[in-house]
Amino acid sequence: MPRTMMPLEDWAELVYGVSAPSIHTLRRWAREGRIQPAPQKHGRTYFVRQDAIYLDSRRLVRAARAGRQPCLESLMAKLAVSRAG
Repeated sequence: MPRTMMPLEDWAELVYGVSAPSIHTLRRWAREGRIQPAPQKHGRTYFVRQDAIYLDSRRLVRAARAGRQPCLESLMAKLAVSRAG
């Protein structure tokens, strides 16, 4: 059974309705890999599978770190970089 591909704008309207993000935001999400499975670019238009989902990697990272104590080594490394710059 073939998977249906649709233009990115149509997918956003299907998923978000009238409050869909602008085309500029959708294209940025596609470039940054925030839509999975990844959209395919044909010319200037991105096509995405109908069952694609939006993943915000920043939220995933925060969720993975929740409940853990900060690593002292990483904090020291960040301080060293900030002082060097």
